[in-house]
Amino acid sequence: MSYIVIARKYRPKDFSEIVGQEHITKTLTNAIKDNRVAHAYLFSGPRGVGKTTTARALAKSLNCEKGPTVNPCNICSNCKEINNSVSLDVLEVDGASNRGIEEIRTIRENTRYAAGKGKYKIYIIDEVHMLTKPAFNALLKTLEEPPKHVIFIFATTEPHEVPMTILSRCQRFNFRRLTVPEIENKVNEISTKENIKINDLAVKLIARQADGSLRDAESMLDQLFTYSDKTITEDAIRSMFGLVEEEIYFSLMDATKTKNEKAILEIIHTVFDRGYDMEEFVSGYIKHLRKIFLLKNEVEIPDLSEQETKRYFEKKDLFSGFTLLQMLNKLSLLIRKIKNTGLSRIFLELELLTLSRMEDTIQIQTLIEKIEQMEKNAPARNIAEGSTEYSIPIEKQEKSNTNLSSVETLWKKVIDSVRDKKNSVAAILENFLPISYQNNVLTIKTREPNGFLKHHLEHKDGTKIIEKALQIITGEKVKLSVIEELTKKESKTQPSGTKENSLMNDEKIKRAQEVLHAEIAKPNNQ
Repeated sequence: MSYIVIARKYRPKDFSEIVGQEHITKTLTNAIKDNRVAHAYLFSGPRGVGKTTTARALAKSLNCEKGPTVNPCNICSNCKEINNSVSLDVLEVDGASNRGIEEIRTIRENTRYAAGKGKYKIYIIDEVHMLTKPAFNALLKTLEEPPKHVIFIFATTEPHEVPMTILSRCQRFNFRRLTVPEIENKVNEISTKENIKINDLAVKLIARQADGSLRDAESMLDQLFTYSDKTITEDAIRSMFGLVEEEIYFSLMDATKTKNEKAILEIIHTVFDRGYDMEEFVSGYIKHLRKIFLLKNEVEIPDLSEQETKRYFEKKDLFSGFTLLQMLNKLSLLIRKIKNTGLSRIFLELELLTLSRMEDTIQIQTLIEKIEQMEKNAPARNIAEGSTEYSIPIEKQEKSNTNLSSVETLWKKVIDSVRDKKNSVAAILENFLPISYQNNVLTIKTREPNGFLKHHLEHKDGTKIIEKALQIITGEKVKLSVIEELTKKESKTQPSGTKENSLMNDEKIKRAQEVLHAEIAKPNNQ
């Protein structure tokens, strides 16, 4: 007799043996008991969780010689034929290789004929999402009003690719991934029946690696039975399937924390030297860091042993939660980079070395807090490495006028504030330069000797407007002092009438008069 693989040898024979899908088996058994079996079902879910197995169990329950029954006998000819996939009344069709309209038309034509030995003619179409659009259209009418003796059971891993016109005509059941304990129990059961010794850590490793698929776990177990010579250990599993040891990941975390670039490069060399798959290595590191992150946030991980939990718990404070999230995000992007490239080692080295320097960067929240401190006149140190330009607090400006650039900054703020209230005054202020800001007195002077500007500023409420703006900006009462610089020759020899004439003939003054609609004030003695 030829060898039968584990997945087929231990395939469930009825609903009671199906693992992890109680929400579905209970509904189907009640439907059979109450004679409420639908004419079309859609089983959707991940690979290896029991969709086709459940379809066969339903077919046996309906066509068993003692049926319909929730406990098919598995002894009658109908049950045996279904178990051996040779029943003429239960037809299993692969939707991936029989996806055209002609194959579906053939099925539609055959539905007109009654079942041979059983009560129902049952069509199980696996991977139904692979059918073409014309093939789906050919099914519609038959699916909506099939003969009473016909039942359709569709199975798919991609239910979103099945047209809504098909979905609306079926009862849909969503199969879930199996938990690690559920797979562990099944692995232990099979190992006991096969008289194979397997330790608990090895069972956990198989269950985790199966990722919710019982069929994948059974396939791994099948290989290990051949490889391990009646005893399965954790080391044998890692060697057989190229799984990376957890200690490598722990060492990588330590090297990353200490910024030990040499150690990181040596670990990568070891990974390549042992022939590990790069995607598998990065995926394993992501899972490793995720466990650290969960424990850091006090989330229980049920599939970890007590010893493993203790080992992970020791490392939970190695990185902050924010840093762990950044590392997980960057590693997930790394998988995409190395998937289709011949430079996977270089990309891996660059990313892991970059992760070791991640804590050197300043977080935005920290930067915001330091800026807020500066606004409150607290010392603003180390805001940005190498930066030397920032505003001096107002208190220091009142006591000292040695920093001319700070006084100029204050003057610009005054001009902007005045412009919002009175643009004509702001235009005049553009012709003044700040000299000093000391003891709550701001001293300004004209850019060029010009008595008109000083006079206009002092006699048109300009001084009041400026002092009010200064109070708003500094929070203190500040006096304005305006001085005019004249050459010695002008101050000693220039007659007043000549001065007035020179002002009237000055092109800048003429332009200012036009803009401000002003006139030159005459001296009091005229």
